[in-house]
Amino acid sequence: MHFTAQTKTIPDRISQNTFVYQKLPLFVVIELGVTDLATVTEEFAQFEKAKLKPQTFKKWLQALYAKYQLPSLVAVYVIDEVLTAVVLGGGSVYIARGKEATPILTQVGSLSGPVKADDRVLLLSTQRAQKIPLEKVTAALGKENVEQYEHILFPDKQTTGAGLAIAFTQLPQAANLATDAPTITSIDNRMRATLLSRRFLQAFLSRITRVKPLGWVIMLIGLALIISVVFGVLTQMRNRQEVKANDILTQVSHKLDEGMALIDLNPVRSREILEEAKLLLASASAKPGSETEKQLEMYQQKIDAGLAAAERKFTVTLEPFFKLELIKPDAVGNHLSLYQDALITLDTVHGTLYRLSINNKSSRLLLQQDLLKTAQSVVVYGEEILVLLDGVHRVQIATNSLEQIIAPDSEWGRITDAGVFDGNVYLLDPGKSWIWKYYQTDGSYGSRQDYLLFDTLVNISSAQEMAIDGYVWVADQERILRFSQGGEDVWRITGLEMPLGKDLDIYSDEYTAHLYILDRTNKRVIVLDKDGTYLAQYHWEAPDEITDFVVSEVINKILLLSRGTIYGIDLR
Repeated sequence: MHFTAQTKTIPDRISQNTFVYQKLPLFVVIELGVTDLATVTEEFAQFEKAKLKPQTFKKWLQALYAKYQLPSLVAVYVIDEVLTAVVLGGGSVYIARGKEATPILTQVGSLSGPVKADDRVLLLSTQRAQKIPLEKVTAALGKENVEQYEHILFPDKQTTGAGLAIAFTQLPQAANLATDAPTITSIDNRMRATLLSRRFLQAFLSRITRVKPLGWVIMLIGLALIISVVFGVLTQMRNRQEVKANDILTQVSHKLDEGMALIDLNPVRSREILEEAKLLLASASAKPGSETEKQLEMYQQKIDAGLAAAERKFTVTLEPFFKLELIKPDAVGNHLSLYQDALITLDTVHGTLYRLSINNKSSRLLLQQDLLKTAQSVVVYGEEILVLLDGVHRVQIATNSLEQIIAPDSEWGRITDAGVFDGNVYLLDPGKSWIWKYYQTDGSYGSRQDYLLFDTLVNISSAQEMAIDGYVWVADQERILRFSQGGEDVWRITGLEMPLGKDLDIYSDEYTAHLYILDRTNKRVIVLDKDGTYLAQYHWEAPDEITDFVVSEVINKILLLSRGTIYGIDLR
């Protein structure tokens, strides 16, 4: 089958720092970063002159990506009715067949599958892909006219990054060739139309009366031979169809087993493999009512069930884990801090600190002072409990008092959160778009130090929350940033379909294997590995406002604070 393609570029209308290539059989979307547009344009001019074989396209794209250290390269190419998608650096590839649309590649890697006439494919670079929910992509791909895609996906057009929409159509020659190699259904229909035509019947009846007995014998033998040949051809075609379908079923079975085995270990890769199986299965056909058709339907159901499981989206009911009124009537929690078994709750309404053992739920009131009504956060680390007020104070349980250990500093801007790791105190200062560090020595804290390196240019002016586990994690509106050794890491979330909302909190500590994000806007907690790969999410419908949360992988619970109640969600 031969294809032509209608394309529509979705340009970068802000930075214009992108490149799009669209000549069959290769389609590419690139975010240039620091690379000059003319340089990449020249590379593709040389690519056209070289007339490379399609089988070498992937290696050439990988070499181009590595040579210029491009932020994002997304490509598809077609060889012999097989579509290959490649993502390097970041980006997404989506495909629609009929009314069904699905992401086929949303992280670095490549995969292949059959392409058919009228398939629509959408390529989005990293910056475009991060800003678009799957629902919008599905709505756009449902339209056969690719000219409409940009308006549906990005109505305000004020978005960086680039995209490319492609609609494959079959060439007229291919349609003629299809007539020379008819399907079983077309042969059946043609034979029926010919045999039942009035002219054929009239001619046949007018001549049959003049045929001699020997002629009858010859005609019957000829007719039997024709019928035998036709049915032989039909049987052979059906057999070839069955053999092809069984070969595809064998491949699908292997991919299904592989995808299902990865659901808990790597749900993102699991979904990719199951999507490959789904595309492969779509290329198979079988005789209606046959055993093979039943197997195709069975595998389709298994793949759909596997994809649903690999999404690991759990809708939960918030069940109370502990009521603060058991410690103090009318207690209202604002902030939580957890260290191993000790959960500390800050109540700024009553100026109180509470302690709860998460294992046996023993609890007590630690401290009550009016000064705590102005506290911004609380941190527990080992035996120490620190409170962020105008400076940083240590709770003295023995004397029922607060001791200032870090005084306010004129260099501070606006401190919103504090964290402790390895005994050292970190302060998040969005007012200065900075992070400060205070080293602990013999129970006291030294002078203010810069945690971030002098050449680290980062905007965290909207940040509210911070978590430390060796890395320093910062939640800044809809972004999560990771820092190590004073520098910002190249880090992003992969495999999460619905983008993050703008009201986030983050949790990780030295005892957790995973990273947890509280997305208050979408009423969910998202679980990632610390490289950013999506693992699971827990969603609830309750209207309760969640002010803070912590996670214990020891008792396998997410603990959410809402006024006087701490809710628990079981990790799965």
